Amino acid sequence: MFKHQTLTLLFGTSLLLLTACQAKQPSTHSVASSSAQQSSQVAHSKSSSAEMVSKTTTSSATTSHTVQETTHTYTDSQKAAITHDFLEWAGQRAEVGNMAVSDWYFDHGADDPGDWFAETPDGRVLVQHGEGDGRHYPIQAVGGCVFYTALDGTTGIDSQLYDSYARNYASNMNMNRPISKYLLGDNGVVYELKTGNGQTTNTEDGFALAPFSGSRNASPTPFTVSQDTAAQQELKSLLAAY
Repeated sequence: MFKHQTLTLLFGTSLLLLTACQAKQPSTHSVASSSAQQSSQVAHSKSSSAEMVSKTTTSSATTSHTVQETTHTYTDSQKAAITHDFLEWAGQRAEVGNMAVSDWYFDHGADDPGDWFAETPDGRVLVQHGEGDGRHYPIQAVGGCVFYTALDGTTGIDSQLYDSYARNYASNMNMNRPISKYLLGDNGVVYELKTGNGQTTNTEDGFALAPFSGSRNASPTPFTVSQDTAAQQELKSLLAAY
């Protein structure tokens, strides 16, 4: 009987020791879960940092692209060359349409030293620089041309349109037919002003003087972005050479 009690006591003590050891041993599942959670937080933090860097880089690239587009300038000789080449291209187009074209798209008789500009959906286009630094104009004109039907039947480039400012377009332009002025922006966009069809027009139409002298062209008729896709492509091609 004594042996039986001794064995029972030893067996009970062993069970108590085993239970205590199991209680002190950390849970493998708990440790693994905690490690996975920490790894997920670190990964999320790295992902957020990478995303912030990516956004900053993209923003910087976009800003640089915008500045590059708006700060490019062309010399007077480059503008003259671009206008000449565009006129040559336009002359061929005019002949096909039985029309005439001239680069006399703008002129004025004012002595005011202010800037002459045009209104477009993209902002004001500086056409002739007067006083000031021209910073108020996001776009500068490279040149332009005007399509029309000549009174003397000329097709293609018309060198006879130039006359006096007083006679202006009446020298060789049929006002009863469609007339289109093309304004070439240094932003690579061709703007257009449609007149004619019975409406009298001249070299000042579509342009204004700033600062304004009285009521002289205080509210010019705005140009629109030309739907002539071939002209848009031609201008971009010519500008790319410079």
